[in-house]
Formats: sequence, C-alpha cells, structure tokens
Amino acid sequence: MPPNHIFIVGCARSGTTLLRQILSMSDRVSIAPETHYIRRFTRNSRWHANQWGDLHNTANLDRMIAFMYGGRRVAGSAYWSWLQRNVDRQVFRQRIYQSDRTERGIFEMLIELYAETTKGLVADHLIIGEKTPSHFHYIPTLLDWFPDAKIIHTFRDPRAILVSELKKMRKKKREGPWRIFKSAPSILLEPLELPFELLHTTRSWLAAAKWHKYCEQHYPQNYAFVRFEDLVTQPEKEICRLCDFGGIEFEPAMVSDVRVVGSGFQNQHRGGSGFDVGALTRWQASLNPALVLWFSLFLGEQLRYFGYA
Repeated sequence: MPPNHIFIVGCARSGTTLLRQILSMSDRVSIAPETHYIRRFTRNSRWHANQWGDLHNTANLDRMIAFMYGGRRVAGSAYWSWLQRNVDRQVFRQRIYQSDRTERGIFEMLIELYAETTKGLVADHLIIGEKTPSHFHYIPTLLDWFPDAKIIHTFRDPRAILVSELKKMRKKKREGPWRIFKSAPSILLEPLELPFELLHTTRSWLAAAKWHKYCEQHYPQNYAFVRFEDLVTQPEKEICRLCDFGGIEFEPAMVSDVRVVGSGFQNQHRGGSGFDVGALTRWQASLNPALVLWFSLFLGEQLRYFGYA
C-alpha cells in the first residue's frame, strides 16, 4: 500500500514549488502549500517557544485561530492566504475543535482540509502532504508524527539560490532587512540586502547539506534527495524516480504540462510552459567574482560533494 503522506522540503528557491506542482498533477496526490506550521505553532520550533499554551484551553485555541486568519503577512505563508479565501472561519473553527488538539493532530487536519477542498473527500487511495522548505530542519519531527511518510528534499546550487532570493527581495521589499526594520527608509535598507541574504543563504544551505547527510543515513526508506539541476535537465528520469519512491503513478503530463512557477501557488504566479533550463546558469551573469570567491572559500568542500564545484 502506498504511503499516505509526502512532505517536500529544501532551501528556499530550490525547486520545492515546482516539485509540488508536478506531483499534485496526479489525482491521487494533494500537497498543500507551505504552512511553516512546525516553526510557527509547535514546541519543536528552533526559533520560538510555544506561544499558544495548552490548546485544550479554548481561549488559547481561539487565539491561535485568530492568528491563522490574521492575514498572509501575519501568518507568514501561502497556506494561510489560501485558507482565508476558501474556508469560512467558523467552519475552520469547528474542524479544529473536532481535532484531538495535539500539534500533530492539528497539522494533519490542515493538510486534510486542503485535500478535501481541492481534491474531494480524503480516501485511502489519496496521498496527502505539505510543502514548507524550512521543514528540513524538522524531518525527525515529521517522521515521528508520520512514521510511514516520505520526505523529498530538493537541493540547488547556492549561488543560484542567492541570485534568486535577491531578485525576490528587491521586488517585494518585505524579506531580509525589510522584515526586521519595517519602518526604516529604503536608502538605509538597500545596502543591507546583499550581506543579509549572503549570510542567510550560506547558513541555510550548509544546514540543508548537514540534514541531507543525516537523513540519508538514518531514514533511507523514508528520504529521497533531488537536485533542481537534475530535475530541470532530466525531468522524466527524475520524476519517474520520485514517483516510484512515493508510490505515485507517473503521468506524462508531469513533464509535458509543467509551467514555470514563482514562489507562490496561485495560477497568476505561473509563467511560460516547460522547464526553465536557463535558470541553471543565469546566476553567472549576476554574481560578481568576490561573491563567487566567498562560496568557494566557505562552501568549497560541500560544493564538490554535491557536484557544484
């Protein structure tokens, strides 16, 4: 019997949205957009103590629901934007009250609700899951909650990630230093964009590399790894491999009907058809030699290990 949960993780801008789009083409697969649930709502968070308290307490649970419906920038990810548009707050409140109110139970309710709304009634044949890039920090938690789950970890050249993240930051003006110093004038924040994102990308990529090696050793049956570069240049081969890993029937549309996507999940974020092979080398025209040297000095061994030297 195929696994009933699939989770996609990886550094930001490493192809998690593209892979989610591909696998969700199957009628048997529903992968919810990113929730950042573990970091935002549980005691397992690396950054925040659990701020909600005992969720069996009605006041605490209502406070958390209010946060979830407080706007995309408040909740911090695509799932909550989808939730606010598609699910009545009172309906959601009733569903969360009917859950067992554990951290695991609420998370499963969230991804089940998305599957029901987009694919119909959740049945035994349906594989459900979620895509939050930073959940690679919490793979042991996901597998503790869902022991039979399959984890797919996407990876990408960190130099390409940096260029892509900078482009996103400069366009949206709400990431990096813009998130921390919200009221500061642009003339002060723009010089901070590059150093901020360079440190963030380096740190995040090294952490992802560390977790890959750990999971490959400790969860060989539950964990698969895919490089963005291989997914784009050998799509059928890589998608067939991942479908086989996840117990999903491969469909030709997973290759032929792919559309370039941004970091969102709505149709308006999608661009031209096909895999964007140009994304593999576009960073080379944007990254100055000093930054290339930075990556060689601080990530040289890892770049060679993952085939990016």
